[in-house]
Amino acid sequence: MSKVTAVAIDMRNTVEGTPFVLESQQQVSAILHMKAPIDIIKQDMEKKILAYNTSWVNANTQVSNVEWQDSLLETTETTVAIREPEMEIHKTSTPVSGTQDHPTKVKKHDEINYDISVKNGETSFLLNAIKVEDILPSGLDIQLDAIVWYLGNDSTKQQLVKDSQFVEVMQDAKNKQKLIFTIEALQAEQELHFVIPTKVTDNGDDTLFVNTAKIIEVHQHFFEKESETTYHELDITTADFLFYYPSYIGENMR
Repeated sequence: MSKVTAVAIDMRNTVEGTPFVLESQQQVSAILHMKAPIDIIKQDMEKKILAYNTSWVNANTQVSNVEWQDSLLETTETTVAIREPEMEIHKTSTPVSGTQDHPTKVKKHDEINYDISVKNGETSFLLNAIKVEDILPSGLDIQLDAIVWYLGNDSTKQQLVKDSQFVEVMQDAKNKQKLIFTIEALQAEQELHFVIPTKVTDNGDDTLFVNTAKIIEVHQHFFEKESETTYHELDITTADFLFYYPSYIGENMR
């Protein structure tokens, strides 16, 4: 249907084969559903290129008891433009994030739970095939099988992502800190959360844990929108010290 440029609707007869008559004050609606193309690049969207559409109605109108008149009416022209979908993405954490200048201090073996919320900001239609990318800092051990999701703001209804057919998470084969989340669809104004549990280690190169998530795809089309950035830092001011006292032959050990 992508190559169809015109549609004609024949309403001359009813399904029984008799002539169709639209009585005075009656109304007939014809609704045509179309999908926007997915191969439009962002530069074309920014140009705000418009598609124009006009319809015509051809009918025989009764103007008197014995007279009929052929008429051709043109509708008001409508315009449509391609735009990016309205999407929101936010990121919070527990413990609460600090700032770039004053990151929240964490210690080895502490847990950091990241909450990513994704919302369909459209008011009238769903968005599908949504992908979110999150690259977590090294030094954080991702508890992959414990990642959960929930709709809305009711965190008591959390479900494991690994058991879901509606959402999924993939760990990059080369970079284990890179996660790709897929959401099958979000209804208009619907919001979904992912909660990623991690544990602080000293095995990575990072002691400053800076983390930002982003939407990378909607409707199988490239899309980019970033969340807020969270800041945590490994507290290395405390350590275990081994004190050594030298002793000599014949000397009492202390």
